[in-house]
Parts: sequence; C-alpha cells; structure tokens
Amino acid sequence: MNKKRVISKMKNIRFFRLIMFSAMLFTVLTVPLFAEPDNGRFLPEKEQFSAGNMYVSLEPAKMQIPLSFARFGITSMTKLGYGLAGEIGYNWDGWLIGLSSGYSGFGRGVGDYSLMENFNTISIGPRISRVLSSRTLKFLPDWLELVPVVGFGANFFKTDYYKSKRAKDENRMTHVGYGDVVVMYAQLGLHADFYLGTDWAIPYAGIEYNMFVDRIGLASLPNITIGVRSYPFRFFEKNKKAEKKTAGAEKQPEKKPEPQAEPQPKPQTEEPSGPPSLKITVETQDFTPDGDGVNDKAVFNVQTSSLDDSYTGWTITILDPKGAVFKVMEGKGLPPEKLTWNGYSDEGIHVESALVYPLTMQLLSEDSEKNLSSESSIETGILVDRLIDGNLRIRIVSIFFDPSAATFNVITEEQKLANKRTLDKIAQQIGRFPEYNLVIEGHANNTSGTEDENIKFLLPLSKERAEVISAELVRRGIPADRMSTVGLGGNFPIVPREDKEGWWRNRRVEFLLKKN
Repeated sequence: MNKKRVISKMKNIRFFRLIMFSAMLFTVLTVPLFAEPDNGRFLPEKEQFSAGNMYVSLEPAKMQIPLSFARFGITSMTKLGYGLAGEIGYNWDGWLIGLSSGYSGFGRGVGDYSLMENFNTISIGPRISRVLSSRTLKFLPDWLELVPVVGFGANFFKTDYYKSKRAKDENRMTHVGYGDVVVMYAQLGLHADFYLGTDWAIPYAGIEYNMFVDRIGLASLPNITIGVRSYPFRFFEKNKKAEKKTAGAEKQPEKKPEPQAEPQPKPQTEEPSGPPSLKITVETQDFTPDGDGVNDKAVFNVQTSSLDDSYTGWTITILDPKGAVFKVMEGKGLPPEKLTWNGYSDEGIHVESALVYPLTMQLLSEDSEKNLSSESSIETGILVDRLIDGNLRIRIVSIFFDPSAATFNVITEEQKLANKRTLDKIAQQIGRFPEYNLVIEGHANNTSGTEDENIKFLLPLSKERAEVISAELVRRGIPADRMSTVGLGGNFPIVPREDKEGWWRNRRVEFLLKKN
C-alpha cells in the first residue's frame, strides 16, 4: 500500500468517525423517554416477546492494543489498531443476548518480534451482557449502568506476516487472505453505559479483552471502545400505545396478538339463549411476581355467552393506581377461558407491592354498538426482590402519611385501614426471614430539584417516617434489635423529576433485608 492510499484511508476513517459521533450526539439530544429493561434481579422472568426489547449497538471507535504472549515473552504484534463493531439482539429482563460482528485494522509492527504488517480481522460471534442499573445495584446513580460482557466467535484474518523472527531477518514474508486462517476467540469486557433518560440512544464506553491462540502463541487484543445502544422499535410501540389511549379500543387492533394466552381448545361460550355477555374475574389473590414460584402470574378467567361471528377481537387494559395506562393485552377472535400476565408494563416497569390495579376487558365487534365490556382489578401482595448480592428488598409506595409529616393524624379512615393491612402484610413477610437484619429506608420526592430542599427538609422527613414504620413493626412482633433506619430523602428517585405523573413512586419506604 503506497503512502497516498494510506493517507486517503485514514481520512476516510476520520470522516466516518466524525459522522458517527455527530449522529450519536444528535440522537441523544432529540429522542423521547423510555426505560431500559432491567428487572432488578439476577435471573430473567419468563415473558412474551416484545419487539420493543430488540436493540442495535454500534461501536464506531475502538482503539486496540495487539499483544502476543509467546515463548519469547510479551511483545506488540503491530502498532495500535482501530476498529468498529455492531451488534443486534434482544434485551431479556436486563440480559442482552446478541450477535456481534466487527472489523479491526492495524499498522506495521516496529519491535524485533513484531511479525505482522497490514493486519486486518473480521470477527463474528454471539455475545451475552447483563445490564446492572440502580434497580439491581442500589449504589449506582440513575444515569449510570454497568454492563459485564462475555462473548466468543470466529476471527478471519488478512495479513502479511513473518512465520518467525528468522524469517523476518531474512525478509521472507507470507501472505494470508480472509478465509485462509480462521481461529476462535473469546472476549471479556465491562462497559459503563450513560443512561440519559432514553432507550433510543444509550452511549457507553468500556474496556474489552479479546484473546485467541495461533501458531506463535496466545495473542490478545485489549481495547477501549465507545459506542451507543438503541431500541429502535420502542418509538413505534410508544406511538401505538398513545393512539390506543386517545382513540380507545373501539376498532379492531391491527397488531398481531402477543402470545400471552394459555392454549385452549375453544372459548367458554354457551349456546345463544340471551343477550351477549362478558365477565372477567381475577383468579390470583395477592399477586406477587417476584420469582419465588408463588403467585408469580396473574390468572384471568373469562366467561362469555351468546356471542355471534361479529366479534373479531378483544383487549384488556390495565391501569396503574393513579389511572394511567400500564399494560395493554390484545388478541384476535374470541378470547380464551384463561389469560395470564407477568406483572410488567409495556415499558418493562414492574408492579408495585400492596396496590390495586384496575382493569377493563372489551370484546370488539364489527358493529361497535355491540362491543362488550367488563371490569375487575388485580391486588398485589408484598413482593420480595432477590438482589444480586444475596440480600432481599421490599419496596412499598402505598403507605399514607400526613402531608409533609411523619404522622397519620389527618389521613382518611380508609387510608388508615389500608395502612394497617399493608403493615400487617409487611410484618408477616419479614417474619419469614428471621436470619436477616432489616434496614428501613425512607425515600421522598424532590419536587424542586434543589439540594437545599433535600438537605433541609426531605432527609430529616424521610428519616422520621422510617422511624415511625420501625415502631409500627415492633408493635407487630418484629424485634427492635433487628432493625435500623435511614433517611435518604430524594437521593434515589425511581422516576426522573420530569415525570410528574410518576412522582408517587418516589415517595416510598424500602425494607432491605441483610443476612446475618
């Protein structure tokens, strides 16, 4: 390769990197808000496929350090290299399962044992990563995610090289083209993802270690990478959900139904003997989808009668306790007798403990005047999340306090009764783990977004509320010497300050069970 071609190639690479960086920056600044799936536990949940969880990663800037660990010691095979890579895959509850491919190019080696020139590689293989956000590692800020990476695959080489140091001294060079030599590689890495409130573009930086064995010895390619991960189909899911919220479910849905229903030979439909009817009931009591094998699925029983062929589809709309659309399930034709739900919203948000989620089921007819509707509700129990460090966590957003106080004096009688039921259930759950100590954390919502509000008001208020809850648990038989309290104010919000409709989730009490 002559000098002009080298200069031209380097200019093209710099121009490509500039274009990619500009695209990344533009995307980060101009996209809607979503939430990256991470269920807060190590193992994924069994869930139906969602196109919104498909992702694309692009790494336009990789700096690689080629080293060779051979019998003559450690040496640099070539000069520093550049590279780019891409990945497509699926986010399964925080596990990124994808197929990765990349290209790397390196300059001529200058050391005595640098035996390669014009070294180029193309790699392809599967890669598994795990998103560790603040939902899993509580010490992380909301904007930071750690992502360990494991991968393997095949490397295809193209290079001019010397088979030995002696061959180099005698200028006996050997040429290898793509496909002439294929070796298997292994990869370990750790990325730091910078979550900016959107899943449309998540920039990240990381370190990776790639290694493979060739004739000379063990070769390794440590590298520093910069990239961005995107969930492109989330935009279309968000728009479709917004259309449903404004237009209702009066029209037959065009989307292919998600495979949520248990297979049934035929719906429970009686012979026509009266007007068409629909009734949905919830079989599961104290719905707790926390992965312990007990009440992890909400089961809906559907009863219909006197239906004709004009009914072409159905929808179930589940609301959160504040009335916002939380989950939409839908299907074509008549509904089966039983339907199940795993407790996650369309955006991958988990249900909260000790709350009631209203739901409405509709049967859709070609004649909209014949549409049928039935209402019910799902009541959640106390969810116990298993954390990656072996500890347990219970999160409660449904304890009512007097405004800006740690008392129960002016709340309604209905709210006082709800508090009693919730605290009884919490004490019962905590009593199942006598070998754990309990840290009660008070959390608040920083409405102003100022540190002054947090320090002067929210930190002491959240501490007082944690102490009040501790006293309530003592009255319910939990030993005081097992418990400690802390007020964290608005330091660890679940939803960002811009999401005013979700502020109620930031005002909460968390119970961290730590094994003795």
